[in-house]
Amino acid sequence: MEKPHLTVSAAIIFNDARDRILITQRNPGGLHGGLWEFPGGKVEPNETPEECLHREILEELDIHLFHVIPYTTVAYEYAPFTITLHTFTALIEKGEPSPVQCRELRWVTIETLPAFPFPEADREVTERLVHDFHPAPQNFPVTDILDLHTFHPRDVKPLLNDYLEKCGEKGFGQVRIIHGKGTGTLKKIVRGILEKSPLTVNFYDAPEEAGGWGATIVEIRPNKAESEKS
Repeated sequence: MEKPHLTVSAAIIFNDARDRILITQRNPGGLHGGLWEFPGGKVEPNETPEECLHREILEELDIHLFHVIPYTTVAYEYAPFTITLHTFTALIEKGEPSPVQCRELRWVTIETLPAFPFPEADREVTERLVHDFHPAPQNFPVTDILDLHTFHPRDVKPLLNDYLEKCGEKGFGQVRIIHGKGTGTLKKIVRGILEKSPLTVNFYDAPEEAGGWGATIVEIRPNKAESEKS
């Protein structure tokens, strides 16, 4: 007999400083009772994963999210069922997290995630977060979008300078830096770096559909060494 399949959404909620994320402990009982997880729940019929996320987080933690961005999707087979877990990074727009439907909640650093017992599907997400949080700059995948959600503010300057240099080498004329809204601290850090970079031609808030003032569009001049080759 084919196993039941669950589609689940979960939030990786960062604090304003981007140095901690929120995890919740399940109530006792059931397959995963007492384990830690990223808050969220099952997607209902005729509901998108993101719609589910907003509903579940309001019900479970009594908060509203914003700047919700898809992070990773995990498929996993447990003994009684299979699961597709959609995860999203997010910030808190309104409210203070409260354990309405969970046993406990904690703000933790990404480096400490392996110390907490998670269900297997969530554990795959924690492993990716630990890997992505401090990637070596030379191995960082360079596209025209850089999402700073999973980086500590202290790492942003070398990361962003390295990213801009590689974008110049690739010939990108324009890129988008996602720094989120929050208190605006990370945005100030990003724009301070852009003002001093010799590769920056101009920068401004992204259009509303691309993040609004939670993201910055950067116009880049080609890397000088690359230009000389051509």
